[in-house]
Amino acid sequence: MDRKTTIQTAIKLVTRTLKEMDMLSELNNLDQEISANRQEMNHGFIKIPFTRYRLFDDVGMVKHNIPALLERDHEQVVKYNGLLEQYKNHQQKTAARIENLAKELKIEVNGNYCEKLAKILKVLDISDEELNNKKRLAKNQSPK
Repeated sequence: MDRKTTIQTAIKLVTRTLKEMDMLSELNNLDQEISANRQEMNHGFIKIPFTRYRLFDDVGMVKHNIPALLERDHEQVVKYNGLLEQYKNHQQKTAARIENLAKELKIEVNGNYCEKLAKILKVLDISDEELNNKKRLAKNQSPK
């Protein structure tokens, strides 16, 4: 593999890693939304001794906001689980590609895949400015 192709591959891997960081950020936001929703839902329940919660108020009616909160919780958890699965698959593919690139370049690196990618970029001697320019070019050329 020539240097140009290797650099392009490394830039694609950096872009994939940045996308994973965005996915992780979205997962954290969803987790906070789920926690806030559950806290609001828990506040709406009437606590009974020897049990955790109860959906009914004193008259035996379901509180008006509980069904909506349960539905929102379900939607958020389904979205979170889907994004988590997508993140895991994306991360595994990225790690495998980084491992393959390291093998092709005959680089022995221990640690997580981000450390391996950093070592590859260091061995390729790609400056931050060059990396940013190539990422900008790649974004401008990618179909939208």
